[in-house]
Amino acid sequence: CYSGVMNASSLMVLYGALVAVAGVIGAVTSGSAISLVSGVIFGALAIVAGFGLRRRNAWARPLGFAVSGFLLLFFASRIAQGQLFPAIIVALLSLLALVVLFRIAPLALPSAEQK
Repeated sequence: CYSGVMNASSLMVLYGALVAVAGVIGAVTSGSAISLVSGVIFGALAIVAGFGLRRRNAWARPLGFAVSGFLLLFFASRIAQGQLFPAIIVALLSLLALVVLFRIAPLALPSAEQK
């Protein structure tokens, strides 16, 4: 279904942009250069995964899973340490991205019959 692919793609692009913004927020609020660099890198990877889904590339779904899964685990550990902002926002967005990738993104890949 083309609309499911577009929804998953659009979500990953938006997710990547928000991850990058969270990195900027982390850099501004705490003066952490690593927050800026990691936010931009992981945000860019999520955006690449989103555009890969749109083009139906086989590597896009695993990349999206890797980025959002890693960020969910990382920010869940931050929440456990008591650092709630922006950790809770990024963790929830990561969980949403994982759910969408699990339920919708398989539609982005061509089936064996289509190859």
